[in-house]
Amino acid sequence: MTLRHLEVFIAVCECKSVTHAADRLYMSQPAVSIAIKELESYYGVPLFIRANRTIYLTEQGEALFLEAKQIINQYEHTRVMLNDNSRFNRVSLGINAATAETEFSNLIKKVRQTDLDIEYSLKVGPAIKLEGMLMENKLDMAILDVIENPKQFVTAKLYEDDMLVVCNPDFYDNDEITLKELGKHPLYLQERGMNSRKCVEYGLLHAGVNPIVKAEANSTLALVQLAKLGNGFAVLSSGTAERFARDAGLRIVHTPPNSFHRHFFLVHHKNKNLTPTQKAFWDCLLDNA
Repeated sequence: MTLRHLEVFIAVCECKSVTHAADRLYMSQPAVSIAIKELESYYGVPLFIRANRTIYLTEQGEALFLEAKQIINQYEHTRVMLNDNSRFNRVSLGINAATAETEFSNLIKKVRQTDLDIEYSLKVGPAIKLEGMLMENKLDMAILDVIENPKQFVTAKLYEDDMLVVCNPDFYDNDEITLKELGKHPLYLQERGMNSRKCVEYGLLHAGVNPIVKAEANSTLALVQLAKLGNGFAVLSSGTAERFARDAGLRIVHTPPNSFHRHFFLVHHKNKNLTPTQKAFWDCLLDNA
């Protein structure tokens, strides 16, 4: 049985005549009759009763007519949908707060400089949540600095970042600080469990330093304001630190190279078949990365 069989069947039902259905479908009358016989043979039931040169649907025929209409309508809907290019120029992208505050505008600027017709939606959240959304196919791709289940994803290195230490200029008067010295002062860090916090903790732990965490926050602006009060250091992504350091109430204090170094990756689920538009978006972000 094919869709054409159902189209022929529907035409006969609506025209109440094999002859008229043949005219409507630009088919021969014998071809229409053969299609109906093949349907009846396939389902093993009579679909029409023929009496006094008129055809009537059997109960089975009436049931098939309703189902056939739904099948053909769904087929047509699918055909229109697949030919609607506007439905396939969309990309759903997940990013964490660090990327949103720093690199995202530059990344999107690269896309806008091309002739790609792309509509994107953005989800900002912690990496673990974004990874879960990728697993559930709620995102097409994401930018992550930590990947809990790397075997489940296709990954490509996108950019790197060195987190920087900031404070009130009156709190610390040197331009550089060792991690040992940093460990003697109060720190303002992202909440425990966030990847930026893990990065700082790992760097300090590697240097044998047990940090004095005076305050935690999930807001970068809150960390900046705490640092400006002059009682401790905040550790921020480089782009955020450099932006806020233009304020006279804040300064960057340099730690040894790669103290708090992070890699960011563009990822999608290994079973995700990217559309041509999504693949073009992926390639554009990675271009010159």
